[in-house]
Amino acid sequence: MLRYTVNLPKAGKYELTAHVCTVTMDRKLLLRVNRRTLVDVNIPYTKADWMNTEPVELDLKEGRNKIEYTHKIPNKGLSIKYFTLKPVR
Repeated sequence: MLRYTVNLPKAGKYELTAHVCTVTMDRKLLLRVNRRTLVDVNIPYTKADWMNTEPVELDLKEGRNKIEYTHKIPNKGLSIKYFTLKPVR
């Protein structure tokens, strides 16, 4: 499990995507937001190329937010380069 803390200027809905590379099918991540909300993220089968996941919407508060993620089992064959978080317009 990895934990991230993000400080946001205002509360609202944000989209999170992950830039991933997979060599296996049917992968998922599990996000826990502020120790309460659980969100599944489907990971595309990228055939060993880099690609973004479909965005998932998170309801985040102003100031400090904690986002944790873990791989669902089985968790081999997946690399994550970075996450992107942007406000929903």
